[in-house]
Amino acid sequence: MNEGEGPLPEGQLARLVLEGVQSGEVRRLPGFRKGLHTVPDRVTPTTEAFLGKLCAPELEGEGEALFREARATFGYKRRDLSFSVSGPTGMLAARHFTLEKTYALDPSDPSLYLLTHRLAQLRGADPDLPAKLDALFPALFSTLLFPLDEAVSVEGLIDGVEALDENSPLTVDYPPDCRECTIRVPGVAAEAICNGHSLALRFPGLHGPTEIFTAFGQVRSAFLASGAGDLSALVRR
Repeated sequence: MNEGEGPLPEGQLARLVLEGVQSGEVRRLPGFRKGLHTVPDRVTPTTEAFLGKLCAPELEGEGEALFREARATFGYKRRDLSFSVSGPTGMLAARHFTLEKTYALDPSDPSLYLLTHRLAQLRGADPDLPAKLDALFPALFSTLLFPLDEAVSVEGLIDGVEALDENSPLTVDYPPDCRECTIRVPGVAAEAICNGHSLALRFPGLHGPTEIFTAFGQVRSAFLASGAGDLSALVRR
C-alpha cells in the first residue's frame, strides 16, 4: 500500500476493515442432531438463539486453534491476545488486529447460515503484517471498507473523473440519483465504490489480506496520480 512507493499512513491502516461472508446449511453444523433438531424455516429470536448454540462448539474449537496459531505467528505473550465467544460471535483480540467470526441465519433462506469474518483495528509498523495475516486468514475476505473522517460529495467525485483527460485510465459509473459511484482502475479486480461516507473495494470471490491491501494501494496510487482534487483528497483523509 503506497503513496508513490511509501507505506500507507498508520492512521489510515487502523481504519481499514476487511469483511467476507460464507454460507452453509444449518443441518451441516457439527452441533446439529438429525432427529432431535429441526432446521429453521424463519428468522426469530428463538431460531437465532438455536443457531448460537449450534455454532458455539465450532467457534470454540476454531478460536482455540486460531489463538495458538496467532501466538506462534506473532510471538505474542499472554497480554497480547485473547479469545472469547458470545452467542454466535467469536472474537480474537490481538495487539495488531481483531478478528470477529459471526454466524447468522440467512434471511432469504433460514435453512442456511451466513458466516461473516471481519478483520479490523489493524495497527503496528511491522512490514510483515500482511503476510502474517495471510498465514492466519487465507481467502476469507471480499470487501475492504475505508470509512471517511469527513463526508465527501459523490457528485464532486463523479465530475472530477469525468473531467479527466480522455486518455485517463479511470472510468466512473453511477445511478441517476448519484447516491454512490463506482470507479474502476485498470489492473485492479475490485470495484471502488464511494457513497460519500466510505470507500469500499468489492472483489469477486474471497481473498487473503495481502491481495486486498495490494489492490487498495493500487487504487490509492491511481487516485493520487489522477490530478482530480476530490479523488486525491479521498485517499489522503
